[in-house]
Amino acid sequence: VLSTVRLQPPLLAPTFPIVILSIPSVISSCTNLYIDYSSSTGSGGRPWYTVSFTVTTTRGNTNTATRLTQFLNANYTITPYITVPYTLFDANSQYTIALRLCNFLQYCGATAKHITVGAANAIIPIVSVLGQTDRSVHRMNSLVINTRAYTQSCSMPTTTANLLFTWKTMIRRSGETVFQESSLQSTSQSVSTYKLPSYVLEVGAEYKVILDVLSSISSISSTAEVDVLVIPAQLQAVISGSTPRYVTVGDVVVLDASLSYDTDYPYTGTGSSTISTTSTLLSYQWSCMQTAPVYTCL
Repeated sequence: VLSTVRLQPPLLAPTFPIVILSIPSVISSCTNLYIDYSSSTGSGGRPWYTVSFTVTTTRGNTNTATRLTQFLNANYTITPYITVPYTLFDANSQYTIALRLCNFLQYCGATAKHITVGAANAIIPIVSVLGQTDRSVHRMNSLVINTRAYTQSCSMPTTTANLLFTWKTMIRRSGETVFQESSLQSTSQSVSTYKLPSYVLEVGAEYKVILDVLSSISSISSTAEVDVLVIPAQLQAVISGSTPRYVTVGDVVVLDASLSYDTDYPYTGTGSSTISTTSTLLSYQWSCMQTAPVYTCL
């Protein structure tokens, strides 16, 4: 007996790919390009079903963009990264590299990044963010941004020397239209890493974390940017005592929920969060229903 079974992707909770493409925005004409998309998610626990690159140019030779597209689609690898030889690029050109990933359920996602190739023999800092450049975080979590920066010229090997790192944090609060400079400073001991402890970001605010890397030899700088959105976390409802409880008829039952807290604020362990006086206090709503005995009509 022959039978046919057709598998359909889940409709209620589909797995959509989130494509993360990590590349520097500027490279020199003698610098290999390293493309990393290993932080992408949504493959469904299997290798990517489809990996497709497309390269276009707004300032340069279209034939070069076509060759780059062919090279990437023939040589892509997810680990550790794709190395694109500098000989495939034209100096003083701009390219857009687009990546489309599809999982075995036929759900797809895409993203694109722009890259500028500098003039020949220019010493340009190559800066890239390791991981997502658009992030949604909770206030209770620390923020860590790792970057990689180096220089490479046609006559010198790759080096991380003679680079000056400057971090800047911009904030736009809910209801505001423009970003303003924030006083937040990284607590990391490494100049290539930006780190903030938990509970310093504002809920509902948007942040731009900008890294500027300057070559002290050529006085040329490059930047990298990470956008951070602080989303509200959940309230933690806590009823003191054991669950379930057993009482006799006539007993007084006391239910105490004073240990409930807002996870957006540090928990003191004494029944409240360290909510500032400008924050809204918690409100409580109780409901009760009988689960036993259950009576039925015959």
